[in-house]
Amino acid sequence: MLVGCPQKHIAVLQLAQHALARIVMQQSTRFSFLTSVDFLEQLHLLSVKWRIELLLAFSTYKAIHTGNPLYLAALPHQHKSTMFTRSSTSRLLDVPCHNLSFGSCAFRVSAPQVYNSVPIHIRQAQTFASFKRPFKTYYFQSAYFAP
Repeated sequence: MLVGCPQKHIAVLQLAQHALARIVMQQSTRFSFLTSVDFLEQLHLLSVKWRIELLLAFSTYKAIHTGNPLYLAALPHQHKSTMFTRSSTSRLLDVPCHNLSFGSCAFRVSAPQVYNSVPIHIRQAQTFASFKRPFKTYYFQSAYFAP
């Protein structure tokens, strides 16, 4: 995964994605009145940063619900509340503490953060297909139409 990848590397990938979007839309950079972000939106593509989080959420869902791959399935843990509260039924994951800045890049830390940010009605999906479609729609709207 590219979680925690330095921003300069993500920027290079983003430049390549924008260039390919312009090629697909058959627009030159010099005379185009649309930005590369507009091309990505028209092609229904997410930027590199959003795509990394999307794939991280998919991997987390699969690890929790199918147990595959085994090396990832053991990492996320369901949050266990000592009291009954409304949030105790929301299927949140525990986010472990970490001391170092690169500790937030680890799957066991970044996966619960991304997964917990997903609305509960999407997280409660029973199958991967019923999780994937609404989640992609939610992320696309968050990327392009959020205030």
